[in-house]
Amino acid sequence: MYTENQLDRMLGKLRRLEGMLEPKLFTVVDTMSMKAFPTDGSHHSVPEERCFADCEDGAVFSGEGTYCWFRGTYEVPQSLEGKTLFIYPRIQGYEGMLWVDGKPYGNFASKVIVGSHGNHYCDMLRQDVRAGERMDIALEYYANHYIKGTQPFENETNRTFQIVYHPVDICLKDEEMAEFYFDLKVANQMVQTLGKESFRRAGFVRAMLKIHDIISYDFYNEEEEVFREQIRQADKILKEVLKETNSASAPYAGLIGHSHMDTAWLWHRGETEKKCARTYANQMNLMDQYPEYTFIQSSAYHSDIIKRMYPDLFEDIKKRVAEGRYEPNGGVWIECDCNIPSGEYMVRQFVWGQKFTRENFGYTSDAFWLPDTFGYSAALPQIMQGCGVKYFLTTKISWNDTNVFPYNTFYWKGIDGSKVLVHFNRTHVWPDPYAMKDNLLDCGSNSIKEREVSDMRLISYGFGDGGGGPEFGMIEVARRMKDLEGMPRTSHTTVSRFMRELEEKIVDPSVYNGELYLELHRGTLTNQHTIKRNNRKAEFALRDLEYATVRHAIDRQAAASAAEIDPLTNELLINQFHDILPGTCIPRAHEEAVAAVSHVIEEAGRKTLSLLQAGVRENAGSGADTESSAGTVGGVNAVSGEGARSGADTVSSVGAESGADGVSSADTGKMVTLVNTLSFDRSDVVYLPFEGYYVSGDYVQQVIEDRDGNRKLAVRGLTIPAFGSRVLQMTKEHEEDTSVFKARGNVLETPVVKAVFNEKGYLESLVDKRNGRQLRGEGYALNTLLMAEEVSASWDNWDVDADCERKFRDCAQLLSSEVVADGGVEYRIRNRYRLSGKSTLEQDLIFYGDSAEVVFDTRMDWQEEHRFLKAAFDTTIHTDYASQEVQFGYIRRVTNRNTSIEKAKFEVSNHKYTDLSETRYGAAVLNDCKYAISVQEGQMRLSLHKGGCLPDFRGDKGVHDCTYAFLPHLGSLSAESVICPAYLLNEKPLVVDGARPMESLLRVDCDHVIVETVKPAESKGDGAFGEKSFVLRLYEAEGSAETVTLEFGIPVKGVALTDMLEDVQEEHGPAQQLPLDFRAFEIKTVKVWY
Repeated sequence: MYTENQLDRMLGKLRRLEGMLEPKLFTVVDTMSMKAFPTDGSHHSVPEERCFADCEDGAVFSGEGTYCWFRGTYEVPQSLEGKTLFIYPRIQGYEGMLWVDGKPYGNFASKVIVGSHGNHYCDMLRQDVRAGERMDIALEYYANHYIKGTQPFENETNRTFQIVYHPVDICLKDEEMAEFYFDLKVANQMVQTLGKESFRRAGFVRAMLKIHDIISYDFYNEEEEVFREQIRQADKILKEVLKETNSASAPYAGLIGHSHMDTAWLWHRGETEKKCARTYANQMNLMDQYPEYTFIQSSAYHSDIIKRMYPDLFEDIKKRVAEGRYEPNGGVWIECDCNIPSGEYMVRQFVWGQKFTRENFGYTSDAFWLPDTFGYSAALPQIMQGCGVKYFLTTKISWNDTNVFPYNTFYWKGIDGSKVLVHFNRTHVWPDPYAMKDNLLDCGSNSIKEREVSDMRLISYGFGDGGGGPEFGMIEVARRMKDLEGMPRTSHTTVSRFMRELEEKIVDPSVYNGELYLELHRGTLTNQHTIKRNNRKAEFALRDLEYATVRHAIDRQAAASAAEIDPLTNELLINQFHDILPGTCIPRAHEEAVAAVSHVIEEAGRKTLSLLQAGVRENAGSGADTESSAGTVGGVNAVSGEGARSGADTVSSVGAESGADGVSSADTGKMVTLVNTLSFDRSDVVYLPFEGYYVSGDYVQQVIEDRDGNRKLAVRGLTIPAFGSRVLQMTKEHEEDTSVFKARGNVLETPVVKAVFNEKGYLESLVDKRNGRQLRGEGYALNTLLMAEEVSASWDNWDVDADCERKFRDCAQLLSSEVVADGGVEYRIRNRYRLSGKSTLEQDLIFYGDSAEVVFDTRMDWQEEHRFLKAAFDTTIHTDYASQEVQFGYIRRVTNRNTSIEKAKFEVSNHKYTDLSETRYGAAVLNDCKYAISVQEGQMRLSLHKGGCLPDFRGDKGVHDCTYAFLPHLGSLSAESVICPAYLLNEKPLVVDGARPMESLLRVDCDHVIVETVKPAESKGDGAFGEKSFVLRLYEAEGSAETVTLEFGIPVKGVALTDMLEDVQEEHGPAQQLPLDFRAFEIKTVKVWY
């Protein structure tokens, strides 16, 4: 026998032979010429014949973003009767799609190069053709576009974008050659993957030695038939060694085709429409060739694209879904980010996804398929369960940069105690021996952990993002892997079937509590300020619109409809995709997102105002046009009274009457209505546009001027009832209240706090006068602006590395500071800073006469690249845990960094607040659009801006607004102390000109059960109570079980508890009161008929 080195050299020759045989899999039997039509990509069906013109071999169609269609007719000659034909375009282009007789049927891709061609290069044209049969064949090719890069300082230099035409070949697959080629491919990998101590490997080596004796490596010098005979003999040897099967104890790999499809990333959404069509058309082609093949497509929105733009393809997909081979199982509308969207819009992702698959496929997803999102909120298990989803699958946690996650298959427990079964599948691999060894047999980080629990792994194979999904060769390899001794048992399956079988077979799986934190891509919580700010503002704007729609319908005793809301909701949901919302796309995709969600905010505001204004006119007996834009529209909330004030420390649970203050409803003077869309009474400071009028009544009032020069009337002492309104009589006669603030040099005393400023205008000292507590701790003064160079090791827009913390410096230079308001309501200091030679920041510090809260109304003119900006609040609060808001509650994260797990969480998510509390005192940082913060011991440092430069090379430069607040509070975290004030900072009362009295729609007799949503029902005709209904979504916010009573302010015909999909679970008759039992952080959905 040869030495190991000699054997390796021989085996290397057989691997080389494998590569030499690959170009011989298809035999050219004919060639067809085609006409060309260069265009812009706007066509979603084959253009008319008149658009095409003759083109010659070598014709070039150039330009970034160029598309070109090619079209021709092929007539089957007698010699090909009964054959299966393939088409092999020699056209050079980045991506292409095959159309046969006007229907999409395949794709061509050069994203991955295999030898001399792209990974999808030769598609089946038609099976069992008849002589004389004619086929109208069209090819749509794309030249690609410029992408500068994704890694720091990357600068892609290729700017050549062209499509080069060459005639198109008609081929037959060389079945004999293909059979030997794929057998040899698997055998070569078995030799490579099995250990040298393995007798199974030795069997393959013996077979390879026999083949070596038979085969001619330089087959070009052999007669064709001689080489063919060599192949036949060699393949018999291979089939003998490949036929050996496993014992019953072998692990199992479930196989399913997949193509991860980003809704936008290094391309814009319009290109995604094409990528989806190419990829899903290819699955129809492969399913026609391979009856065992299955495929998962996870985003319902992508199916909707096909339904709207490629209806013939959609009908083919429906047939395959009905067969159980094309699995529309992902649960959601798009593969959304899971850290940033609000709880309600996480629910909507599932509601929209499940609604689409139910209505179009008769299919309800049972799995949340999310391979590529940047961390997973601890609120998800409850949301999934509420939407009928039992299983969660992802691959992303394997990307951790610090710790290896200990499980593959486990139960995940959320903040409320709900549990779902999780499986970390593998994706972007071949179903070959290499992948089986790495992901099931080895003991490395990618393989099965806790083998006592399970011996199963799901392998989803194929190329994503325009790579076209699985190649036909992958399915050929999968056939040979079905029950191959030395490898796991395999079979094609579906995700649903695999997870059901896994659930039945697992033994004592571990339970993981809390968030699935991704130790990577932490910068996605901050990057692209405007996208994130728009997301928060749009969520609240749509919340207002849904509430106004329901109130408007109830007033008219009409059915509440979401028909005008749905297009806006759809746009927001799409833009919560996991590369759009995190801000990790190319410039065009970001620009489109900003424009789209800005439109959502504006339209939602306009529609809300129109609905409320209609009530004003009806109240006054007017028949004016209900679409009038009359009224006050202010700021990004469109219909909200602007202002930074987040509310008093104590939120009243009792509201005032909804009538006008001190006047009859017949009074003809100027009146203004304030509408509260929150589920608790609000008594915070209200800001009205100042037009020379004051509020009639005994309220503290002050005229102020905001940063934009707008004059506002600040009013303290009003209470607006929950889900109701307060009508104000306006008057020109009022004496402004005297100041309640005392300022001496750098010291300011309010009735509640004493502040001392340093030379930069930061809070050198802040003492709560209610208990004498000093808030400023060791470290920086409160609200110190810290900037650091931030150049990540990789993934520019995505990442923030731990070493960035060492570079933070107080770099701001105070340019000016002036007191711009001093009265009975507020004291306002306007500071202007230079952050660097390029960037400036203007900030109003706002103190109130009745609260310890300090608000920072901020505008940044950001011109930085690779810089990171934070606001530091280094406090005296001593606690081991920070409470940080997530969807429908909060999680508690350790504030120390004792272990590698804690050290990895140096940058974490929060929604509206982060709180540090001792048992009787605490402090919170609130925000209106920021999603990242770092906490260590008593230090809270809110992330304000990150200037990543790739793939969006603009670095997020521009003028950006945000508001945040520092809120000292008596007692620990509660709804009263932190949670309700955080809502008040984000959701301003709606301001409507005229009288629009509204009693409270409903009340909850407990301040820590919050009604998150009042919305039109998804369907009208449920139950025995008629078609007029709306839906409430409530949750317990403090983490404390409670029994509450929901009291309705309107006549109610019926009430039902539903799941989050609004399927009725428990009906109640007419009831003005509904008792509800909540466990900690529980979400409940209630349907109300009126």
